[in-house]
Amino acid sequence: MTEKEKIVYMKDEPLARMGEIYAKLYYYLAKEMLTFAEEGEKALRKAIRNYAIDRGEQERKQAEALGLPLTYETFGITVKDMPFDIIQKEMGKYYPDFKDATTEEGFCSYAEVWRRYPDGWEIAKIYCDEFHHAKWAAFNPKFRVDMVAEITRGDPCCTLRSYIEGDEYDQKRQKDIEEIRDKAKSYGFINDASSHGNIKSK
Repeated sequence: MTEKEKIVYMKDEPLARMGEIYAKLYYYLAKEMLTFAEEGEKALRKAIRNYAIDRGEQERKQAEALGLPLTYETFGITVKDMPFDIIQKEMGKYYPDFKDATTEEGFCSYAEVWRRYPDGWEIAKIYCDEFHHAKWAAFNPKFRVDMVAEITRGDPCCTLRSYIEGDEYDQKRQKDIEEIRDKAKSYGFINDASSHGNIKSK
C-alpha cells in the first residue's frame, strides 16, 4: 500500500479504518500487559475471554429476543455484531495480491495491521487462540471450534473447524486425542487433564 493509497483508504473506507483502529487498540493494550511477563499474559488471556463471552452472550440475547434458534446461521449472519466481512472487503482493495479478501484465502485485515508492528503476530496470536472458543460457547454452550490454522501463527490461511459438542466430529476428535495420549504414555511422556491433552516430558 503506497502512502497515497493509505490516505485515500483512511478517507474513503470508514469500516476498514475502524478495523485498523480496533487492531491497533488490541496491539498496544496487549503489548503493555505482556511487560508483566507470565502474570501479564495470564491477565491478557482472561481479558480476551471475558470480552468474547460478553459479545457472545449479547448475540445470544438478541437471538432469543427475536425468537431465533441458536444455530450457526443465526450466529454467523443474523445477529453478527461486527461487520468483519465488509471490513475485509474494504481493506482488501489495497492488497491486490489476494484474489479474495477472506481469511480462508489468506487475508486478514487485523493480521495485516499487526504484521507492521514489532512482535505483532506474537502478540496477536494470543487473541486468535482465546477469542473464538469463548465467543462461540457463550452464544451456544454446545458450540465448539478448533483453530486448525491461523495466519498469525504463520499458516497460509485461517481454518476454523466448527462442531457441536457430542456430534460425530467431536466423538472422532475425542477418540483421536485418547489415542495420542495412550501413545505418548507408552513413549514415557505424561499428559495433563485438558481436553486438548497437552503432552509434557517427565
